[in-house]
Amino acid sequence: FRRVLFRSAAERHELRRSAGWILVSVATDPDLASDLAREGGVRALVAYASAGHELELQEEGAWAIANLSSNEAHAAHIVEAGGLPLLLTLLASPSAAVRLQAVWALANLASVSEAKQRLHELGTVPLLVEWINQAARELGMMVVEEGGSTFQHNLTMIVDGSSNIEHNLPVAPLHRD
Repeated sequence: FRRVLFRSAAERHELRRSAGWILVSVATDPDLASDLAREGGVRALVAYASAGHELELQEEGAWAIANLSSNEAHAAHIVEAGGLPLLLTLLASPSAAVRLQAVWALANLASVSEAKQRLHELGTVPLLVEWINQAARELGMMVVEEGGSTFQHNLTMIVDGSSNIEHNLPVAPLHRD
């Protein structure tokens, strides 16, 4: 144990990376993933994926979390380990691969009631709408919303960044001619 404490920063970094790779391997093996979740390994995986500027570690960690999230039984472990705020943060990563894994995990988790409630508490929907609108603007695409049923709702969608509203309702009352 002491030997590990007195290693150089580079050696400690390499040990952390190696341990993370083992966690990723275990998380992506369906036979071992349950053991990882039950033994508290999800918290370590979330810490691994939180590796600040190291996009490779973020991608691997997010990929492992996405794999775990495909099993509804693991959702509670991901929520308890702080995985949801991490995944939301990773959506802003400069790496498309990291963002893809974060979206994949969030999509899996959004179907689980406990995770869905926590995502709601974190204010996820407005963030996702903002990111979709921003991505559309960057790509020169129009965001078309389904009609909002009232003029006020339609205005809200426009303020949120929608380019167009499909099947919008007229403001003026309709009368027989």
